Amino acid sequence: MDWLRRHYLPAWWRRIIILLFLTATVATIPVSLSAAQILLTIAVVGGAVAYPVLRFPSWLPLPRFYWPLLGFIVWSVVSALCSDAPLLSLFHLKKLLLFFLIPMLLMVLDRPAQARTFLVILLTAMTLSAGVGLIQYATVADPLHRIHGLMSHHMTFSGQLMLALTALVPLLLTDLRARRTSWPLLLAAGGLLAAALVLTLTRGCWIGFGFGATAALLLTRPRWLLAAPVVLAVVLLAAPGLVRERVRHLLDPAEAGNAARLDMMRTGLRIVADRPLVGVGPRMIDQSIYRYGADPHIRPDFYQHLHNNIIQIAAERGLPALAFWLWLMAQILADHWRRFRKLRADPENDGILWPVLAIAVTVALLVGGLFEYNFGDSEVLLMFCTFTGLAYLPILRPGTDHERATA
Repeated sequence: MDWLRRHYLPAWWRRIIILLFLTATVATIPVSLSAAQILLTIAVVGGAVAYPVLRFPSWLPLPRFYWPLLGFIVWSVVSALCSDAPLLSLFHLKKLLLFFLIPMLLMVLDRPAQARTFLVILLTAMTLSAGVGLIQYATVADPLHRIHGLMSHHMTFSGQLMLALTALVPLLLTDLRARRTSWPLLLAAGGLLAAALVLTLTRGCWIGFGFGATAALLLTRPRWLLAAPVVLAVVLLAAPGLVRERVRHLLDPAEAGNAARLDMMRTGLRIVADRPLVGVGPRMIDQSIYRYGADPHIRPDFYQHLHNNIIQIAAERGLPALAFWLWLMAQILADHWRRFRKLRADPENDGILWPVLAIAVTVALLVGGLFEYNFGDSEVLLMFCTFTGLAYLPILRPGTDHERATA
C-alpha cells in the first residue's frame, strides 16, 4: 500500500477515477488507437467537468514548449481554412486533440514518483506488442512480410518500437547504476523490442533509434559507445539475409523506397516554393502532388504524405507552421538540457533519468522523421506525448522523493 501511495495514487483521492482512465490510455497506446482516443477523451471531459472540485495542483508557469505548440495549432487552423477543401482539412486537425494527453498527465500526476510507474506501464504494453510481432515473424511463411505487432501497419509499429526502445536505454542505465534488481527484466524487454525493431525492416527507425541511443549514452556512459561497432557487427551477422539486404541498399538512390522518397522531397519543395505561407492544407498532399510534378509511376497510396516531418509540415501547413514545430522540438531539448546540467553534478541522483530520456526520445523522433512522417502518426504521437509529459513532471514538481526513490 505504501508503494501505491508513493508511486501511483494521487494525493487527492477524488482524482483517482481520472488517473485510472489516464493509466488505461497509456496502457492501450501500443494496442489500439481507438481505445486510447476514447479513454483519453473520457479523461479530458471528466477533468474539465470536475475541475473546480478536484484540487488539481497549480503548475504555473506553463512549460515553455506550450507557446510554440499553441502557435503550431493556430497556424494549422489557418492553413486548413486556406486549403482547397477547408472542411476536410479542419476535420483532419482532430489529431491535434491528442496533445491534451500532456496537460492531463501534468495535472493528474502530482508527484514525480508516479512518472516511473507510467513509464513502466507503457514499456510493458509495448514489449507485449513486440512479442506479438516476433510471433508474426515466426509463423508467417512470406519472407517479405513486415511484422506489425498489435498495430495495423508496420510503419506505425516500427515508430512505436523506436521510441520505446530509445526510452528504455536511459531507464536501463539508471537501474544499472542504482543496482536495482529490475535491470535484468529491462534488459530482456530491450532484447524483445530490439529484435522486433530489426525485423520490421524499417531502416529509418533503425537510424532514429541509433541516434537516440547515442544521445543517451553520450550524456551518461560515453565510453560505452566504443562498443557500438562490435554490437552492430554482431547484429548484422545474426540478422536474416533480408535485413542485411536492406542495409546494403541503405544509400542506394536507385532502390525503390529511396527513389520514391527523393521524388517526394523534390515534390514537397516545389509545393513550398509555390505556397510558402499556408501550404496546400492538412490532408491535401495526396490531392496535390501530381500537379507539382510527382512521379506518376509511384502509387497514390504511398503519397498520402511526404515521408519526412520537415518537408511534410512545410508543404502541408506552410513555413510558419514549420518554424513553430522546430521551435517546439528545440524548446523540449533546451529545457531538458538545462535540467540535465543541473542534475549531473550528483551521480547518485535518479532524477537524471528524465532529461536524458526526453532528449534521447526527441532526437530519435527528429532523426527517424527524416525518413517518415512520424509526427503525423497518431500512435507514435501519443507515445511521444506520454514521454514528454512524464519527463516534464519533475521540472514542474521539484523537491519530492522521486529523485532518490527506489523502484
